[in-house]
Amino acid sequence: MIGEAGLVMRRRSSTELLDLAAVLLRRDARRVIVSVWPSWILASVAAALGWWVEPWLGVLAGVFVGRLAQLPTLLVVSDRAAGRPHAVPFRRTLAGWRATVPTTLYYGIGLLFAAVIPPLLVYVWGRMLFIPEVTAIERPESGAADRVSALAAAGTEEVAAARFWQVAVEAWAIVSVTAMGNLVVTDLLGLGQPFGNAWGGDASPFFILGSLVVQPMLSAIRFCFYLNV
Repeated sequence: MIGEAGLVMRRRSSTELLDLAAVLLRRDARRVIVSVWPSWILASVAAALGWWVEPWLGVLAGVFVGRLAQLPTLLVVSDRAAGRPHAVPFRRTLAGWRATVPTTLYYGIGLLFAAVIPPLLVYVWGRMLFIPEVTAIERPESGAADRVSALAAAGTEEVAAARFWQVAVEAWAIVSVTAMGNLVVTDLLGLGQPFGNAWGGDASPFFILGSLVVQPMLSAIRFCFYLNV
């Protein structure tokens, strides 16, 4: 599936793309961990500051900032797919973040205007799927937003499938980590419920942890669907 010269390029089904994403992460697990830990630290700091104000604000801050981990993961798996795996220096990650910001803001403004019309909100959310791949890997000299939209339009089925799997995988990770965390804290350590009842609507740091640990997989999934398009 992945040779010394890089990834064998062919059309794949959704399940094959999920398998490919897992393979890419497994082949470079150490590089991925090394590249994403600064993002995890930033997310932890943002979550702690937000938690001090309001627990749910901490959860939202941690989950939102934690998405920064997707960019360094993308750089690692794209290098592997191209047959040139190597460590990703932090300055390259910073350059990728800077390149991604303008197009993300462009579509972010569109999301704000589309928020009043749910179908339009979903449409814009889907159209902005491949922003990291275009801005950090392709790096077109002009028309990044046009290129992002063109990719989404060319692969409508892939965009819908990728968004579905991203949401499903992240939800599964959050629920699983929260259940395991509660089991350890409440049953094994006998500490009760120091963070309240997560299933009763209380904020839990396990929500943040579940989201953080799955960000590399979400990035790899999106990249594999991008290759299919």
